[in-house]
Order: sequence, then C-alpha cells, then structure tokens
Amino acid sequence: MIVRSAKRRALVWIARIGLPLVILVGGLEGGVRLLGLAPKVYRMRSGIEKTAYRVSDNPLLGYVLKENYRDADVPDLHESFPSTNADGQRDVERTRARHPGWHRILLLGDSVVAGHGIFSVDDTISRQLERELAGRNVEVLNFGVGGYCTRSEVELLEEKGVKYQPETVVLLFVMNDYYDLNSQVDHYVRRRPALDWLFLHSDLVRFCSLRFDLFHFREEVDPTERTRRNRDALGGDNVNCGLRRLAELSRTQRFGTLIALWPEFLDAAINDPVNPQTENSIQVLAPKHGFEPIPLAPYFRKDYARRCPSGARECDGPKALYTIGDGMHPSVLGAHVAAQALQEILSRRW
Repeated sequence: MIVRSAKRRALVWIARIGLPLVILVGGLEGGVRLLGLAPKVYRMRSGIEKTAYRVSDNPLLGYVLKENYRDADVPDLHESFPSTNADGQRDVERTRARHPGWHRILLLGDSVVAGHGIFSVDDTISRQLERELAGRNVEVLNFGVGGYCTRSEVELLEEKGVKYQPETVVLLFVMNDYYDLNSQVDHYVRRRPALDWLFLHSDLVRFCSLRFDLFHFREEVDPTERTRRNRDALGGDNVNCGLRRLAELSRTQRFGTLIALWPEFLDAAINDPVNPQTENSIQVLAPKHGFEPIPLAPYFRKDYARRCPSGARECDGPKALYTIGDGMHPSVLGAHVAAQALQEILSRRW
C-alpha cells in the first residue's frame, strides 16, 4: 500500500507539473507559428551530404577532415575520399611516437598535399615521397587539408601535428595560400540528430535557437557568420603570421623546416607562385623568418624537357601532364615528380 501511494503521488505530481508545462510549450509553439516569428528552413548544399569534412570549433581552422571516414561508393576526390585515418588525415594509420631508429617528415599544405583528384592515398605526394626515401627508415605524414591557407596549416600542425614528433616539416606553399580565408569554411554544418530534428520541426525551438544563438544554429543559418569568424581569426596577413608561428614552433619543438613552392602549370609554361604585392610574397616573407623558399618549378621544367623534347608534337602541355587539368592539383605523375624533387632537396640538406 505504501508503494502504491508513492507511485500515485508521483503520478499526481507529474500531472500537476507536466500537463501545464506541455500546455504552455504547446501554446508558445502555436503562437510562434501563428505570428510567423521563426524563419522557414531551406536545406543548403544538399548535394554534399556525403562529405569527408566536419566543422571545427577552432575559428582558425573552421573545418577539419573527419576521423575514420569511409566512402564505399564513388568519392568525388574533393568533397569525399575513399578513407581517412583515425586522426582525420588523408593518410595511412600512424602511431603518435616514432618507431625506434625511424625518421619522420610531416608534409603540411592544402588540397595539393591532400591529393584532391587522386583516388589512391598511395599515389599522393607524401606516400610517393615515402617510397622515394625507402631504405632510410623514413615516414612521411600527410597533413594536407583542402582550402587551408598558410596560417591554418600551421595551426593544424600545432593542434595535431607536433604530437607525432616530426623531425622535419615541409610546408608546400601554393599560390592560393595568399588568400586570408579557408575557402570551404561556409560549406559544412554540425551533426546533432535530436537537436537538428527539433530545429527543423519546431518553430519555437528554431526561434529561440536563432534569437539567443543556441547550439551554433545561427551561424549555420547564416554561413557568412562562419566566414567572418574565420577571417577575423586569421587577420589580414595570414602568410606572414603563419610563417612567424612556424618559426616559433620549429625552435620550441626542435624540428627542421623546409618551404617548397608549388608551381603554376599553364598550357605551355611552368611558373613560380607570384604575388602582385611583392613585399608580401613568399619569396620575401620566408627569409624574414629564417626560411629559404625553394621553388619546385625548375624540377618540373627539367622533367618536362626530358619527357617532351623540343618539337615533340605528341606531348601534352604541363597543365595536362602534371595536373588533373586545373593547373594546380597534381596528377599521379605530378605527385611523382614532386616527390622526386623533395627527395633530392631533402637528401642534399641531410
């Protein structure tokens, strides 16, 4: 009888408190809908639901690659890849600590390093460089993320890369690194199944979330907010700031640093990355922070002259030969030539 009375009292208490609360919430929901206070929901970028990226809480990054991502279908090799490793890099699995007697290189960069347009991770620059250095007990870690600028690449190094105890960091500088923005920062949304369902189906939840900026919903409704946060965090001088921080990390973490300049591939030429503002070019900024910028263009020109001697009509131009057709992202051959060039540069320095 005592147990029954306790249960009865609990039910009465729930009825007295819960029922009015349900009526209140229902009334508020109806009022918000009637007054049209919550905006309608339109799904954005529905074509990239299958993405290898996720939102990062670090405004200097904006987004990162997902951990243990898998795409068993046909990845587009820009938004989606066959796989990522357990730490969210497009690479094979790596241990945090170096194997005894082994050396470790960390290759830092954007989509060129990540290997956009290349299907197999074994054909990316980092893995091909690792094979070029076979016999020397060297690992080459791929820390490329599409769309990152120099400052964000260095931030990723500081946030995750230094944990892998690299002895050498190679920063592959690409012409679009001059932009003070991570180019895909407005693409991605957070995944919170229960909250997302409520946001989509309840005008009251949607109104409160946007009005009081709950659970980051405001920035998802207005992608320019994420862009603004990323721009503000990066500042207006990302290359200079990134190189300064890279120099500091190089000293405190005791690793050597190499700055390699990725070429621009045209139909009939292979050029170094050029900034119209000469005083802010990588060729000027890198030496100020103690780095020697090494262009990769001469290595590609040498390889092209060997493959396509003067007068060889059947030969493709550099753009078609060394990139996936866009003049920037390397083809498997372009990644191979880059790996050979980096192997030669590193071997001379070692």
